[in-house]
Amino acid sequence: MRKFAFFVVPFAAACSVSLPVNGQFDGEPAQGTATASLSGGTFQVLNTRGLSCAGTYDAGTTAITIRAPVSCTDGRTGNAIITRKTDLISGTAIVRLNDGTTGEFVFGDLQYGEEF
Repeated sequence: MRKFAFFVVPFAAACSVSLPVNGQFDGEPAQGTATASLSGGTFQVLNTRGLSCAGTYDAGTTAITIRAPVSCTDGRTGNAIITRKTDLISGTAIVRLNDGTTGEFVFGDLQYGEEF
């Protein structure tokens, strides 16, 4: 099972790249997608209670660790700390919202149980 955090993908040969995102958010299983394109990066996750959270990131960076703002459909906001492996298309993400709610995700070839 592929798991997510949030990611940045080098895309010299492609207009955009999307990866599945899996993990847990607000104590519930969650999944979504992360997309990198020349115009920027976006991500969105949805947990089993219907909470949807999304954000954007600098898809052009080659940094291993990046921070991305997150906003949710219930008005909460926060940040994701994304740590990518050297391939830049797999890694982990930890999300913390303004009320203390957290989420953990993996993306790329990583397995959630192996990382968290």
